[in-house]
Amino acid sequence: MVTPIGRKQAVTIYRIAESLDGVPVTEYEQALAGGPSVGSVTVRDYSGDDFEARLFLAVPDAIRPGWVAFLEDGVGPLPAGRSVANRAVLIVKVRYYRKDRFFALTFGFGRHMLRRDAYEPEYGLRVALNIMYEHDDLSLGSDPSRVRRVNAKTVSSNTILTGRQSNRPTTFDEFGVDPYADLLGSVTGLPADESWGRRITGGDSLSLNCITSFDQIGRLCRDILKYHNRHDYETRFKWIDSICHETDPGVVTALENETIQMLVAGEPSGLELAPPGLVDWEDIDHFAHSFSTAHRFADLRIADYVELLADAGKLAELSVDTIRHQHRVHAEDTNGNPAGSWSVFECLDGELRVGGETYLLVGGRFYKVAESYRKELDEFIDKVNEWSGVLPDSTTDEPEGAYNERAADSSVEYLNMDKALVRVGHHTNAIEFCDIYTSDGDFVHVKRHLRSNMLSHLFAQGSVAGDLFLMSAEYREKSLAVVREKEQDRATRTGDPSYVGRFSTFDTGEIVPARFEVVYAVVAEWRGRPYREALPFFSKVNLRRRVNELTRMGYRVSLKRVEAR
Repeated sequence: MVTPIGRKQAVTIYRIAESLDGVPVTEYEQALAGGPSVGSVTVRDYSGDDFEARLFLAVPDAIRPGWVAFLEDGVGPLPAGRSVANRAVLIVKVRYYRKDRFFALTFGFGRHMLRRDAYEPEYGLRVALNIMYEHDDLSLGSDPSRVRRVNAKTVSSNTILTGRQSNRPTTFDEFGVDPYADLLGSVTGLPADESWGRRITGGDSLSLNCITSFDQIGRLCRDILKYHNRHDYETRFKWIDSICHETDPGVVTALENETIQMLVAGEPSGLELAPPGLVDWEDIDHFAHSFSTAHRFADLRIADYVELLADAGKLAELSVDTIRHQHRVHAEDTNGNPAGSWSVFECLDGELRVGGETYLLVGGRFYKVAESYRKELDEFIDKVNEWSGVLPDSTTDEPEGAYNERAADSSVEYLNMDKALVRVGHHTNAIEFCDIYTSDGDFVHVKRHLRSNMLSHLFAQGSVAGDLFLMSAEYREKSLAVVREKEQDRATRTGDPSYVGRFSTFDTGEIVPARFEVVYAVVAEWRGRPYREALPFFSKVNLRRRVNELTRMGYRVSLKRVEAR
């Protein structure tokens, strides 16, 4: 980028998609949330030597803050004014390689004037990484300490959004993002070329604070196009291509239809609802659905949405247009004031399989899992050992607690530890030691069903308990006391005193983790399927993460299939 002339200006830029609703973008208004009818806005056109633009300036919304009424209840009328939300968006058209390209520069709350599907997801992320690591070469010892902030979303059945920042530029690895489990949302860091400014943020948009002027916007947009096509980011961030936004209209249509079918069937086991971005939870009291505002919910759950639809007789008529444009999720504070609003589609997270491919639905966007990534993950799962121990089959409706008790009683070398909780140190929740403990030192954790949320809990349970058993003498002491109590209970129940002391053999002072094995036993209708076919994608990602954690601790880790017939 050539050093520009002008003054320092903060700019936020979105790359407008080539087409919307299957129609090529040729007009400025196509990118606006209001479409051709944009409401009460001031419109101004600009035509320069190397770009054209149209400015849309919305009439400010004046809102009286909800906290004023609360204070007035105690101290009487207050002269507090109204908050004003200024919004403007400049839609820019530049010519690049004989084709018109559109960008949107937003000011104030101007991004809310854009259709959420109007811009290309993660476009700014790749641009920012290419600018931050321009000409990056590991062999030349390039300085990787360029990152100030990272936002990421954990790929899981439960949506975990994280934002971390450093007080000075550091390496990306310092932020603890897991390339195998996290979607990188945005990065803030130092440009390699200071003509881009001292700081740059890339996510869906590109945010800069650089020296520029209005008449240089065209050149700025062309530079962004050029940097998006570079591959500098691949040296350190090639892994972000493992899960890519799906843009093929035909594939997206098929995925949308599959989503509707899952909802209409009333069995959206692979879907969940969550706000599509970080929210201020202290401002949110409840959620409500636009078609049934009388019902309020403390949390968003797909089951509540489907139940409301069914009760209202609207489930059978559900369509893509309905969840994209008509049904909305409203977040409100304690006074009923808005704290956020999104379409139901924007709030959907989940997993779908169409045409033999695996896709993720995250924040209302479809992502395709790269074949190479899926193959690598499956190969890892294939290498996890099958536990050599024997567990009885289960019935399809047998409660988990009843199965654990029966399974433990099937061998004199098994001890039922189901619901044996241990509370230690800083952990606010009691930790379950395991479900079945063996005299050989195997921690068997059992869970029913091949559902992502169930399996995520199972895998986390084994990792957390294993970590505490290794690192905390207090945990080992309290666990040993519980094991002895369970031994005595079984000895009393069976009349066999040999159970006492059979399992309580581990040292509370220090342990050798290689002596112990963490076993994940899944009770399900396996029908002969291997793990790679039966486990949901989210579950395989979480399993790899937990197996790696436990292996680094020194434990042996294995899986066990229990057939539910």
